[in-house]
Amino acid sequence: MHLSFDEGAWGQTEDASVPQVTIKTGFVAADGHEEVLTEYLCDWPGCTNVAELVVGVAAGLKAMFVVCHKHSALLHKRAPDSGTAC
Repeated sequence: MHLSFDEGAWGQTEDASVPQVTIKTGFVAADGHEEVLTEYLCDWPGCTNVAELVVGVAAGLKAMFVVCHKHSALLHKRAPDSGTAC
């Protein structure tokens, strides 16, 4: 198994927006290609957990803000009571 860190979403390392981890499993699929898993990391400073919630997207900038379960709960606590989730 090979683990690499890529600083850009959408495979663009010069456009660092959301850190992602790519895991090359070493398993070969029926089509002959190696199985690759990609996960985005939480955008919270200093957090290395896998992101689970997209908080916001700026499509024109190719940027998004994603957080892990732990930081999602913190944002939910901080959000004004509007009857909706974060």
